Amino acid sequence: MAEERFPEQSAPLTGCELDRRASPRQNCNWEAFCRPLKAGMTSGWRVAIVEVSREGVAMISSQRLGPGAAVSLELTGLPSAFDKPRLARIIHARTLPYGGWYFGCSLANEFTDAELTVLLG
Repeated sequence: MAEERFPEQSAPLTGCELDRRASPRQNCNWEAFCRPLKAGMTSGWRVAIVEVSREGVAMISSQRLGPGAAVSLELTGLPSAFDKPRLARIIHARTLPYGGWYFGCSLANEFTDAELTVLLG
């Protein structure tokens, strides 16, 4: 089985660069368990996955993480094909007016067509 790896990290995207995604994000509404992949951090928390594309997700979190942070996302309420956690890297983060954080994340491994169909179904 191939090891999941992230592409080389580049500077966080800003301004119009955010609109240059290879595939557009589409709205969704899924829960996930987010666990930072940082030495010494063993706990995680629930997040809402609000957008999905082939290469990434957007999520809303009560906890702050910065651009470049690596996380493990365990999608919940989905078929067993989604049981394996997904590795993601936070590309951009912003505070939300009502509290919490909005993160745009890049996945280490893209979703397949079949997975996207389920996520957007």
